[in-house]
Amino acid sequence: MVSGAVVWDLCAGSGSVGIEALSWGASHCVFIDRDPECTAFVRGFLRAHDARESATVITGDLRKYIRRLGDRPGLVFIDPPYAMSGLYRWIEDTDWSSVLAPGGGVFVEYGETPPADILWKVRRYGDSYLRYMIGEGE
Repeated sequence: MVSGAVVWDLCAGSGSVGIEALSWGASHCVFIDRDPECTAFVRGFLRAHDARESATVITGDLRKYIRRLGDRPGLVFIDPPYAMSGLYRWIEDTDWSSVLAPGGGVFVEYGETPPADILWKVRRYGDSYLRYMIGEGE
């Protein structure tokens, strides 16, 4: 799912998921975070490792940029601050099948048990939960 894919690391923080995806052969990674210190860190890391051409780094609210991004991602990872209930609602209301590349997946980290849904699967990791959905291939 990662090799050759476009990856979105949303609420990127340190950018570790997207950076790891690039190391696994992702063709491009989009990092979005509201915190300018986080995106400055990601830009600095990419610059230091000569990986700027493989990435787009955006400072701002991901909801404003998501529909403007060109390539459909094969992998989306979202790790919002747990207190951002409005963002979690937006994630749950988004039609990810219209956003993802065929066979792509969305993974969302939660701090508490996420809502049940037939389309999403849930795994618990320590005190966190990972809710995910894999789209259908072509």
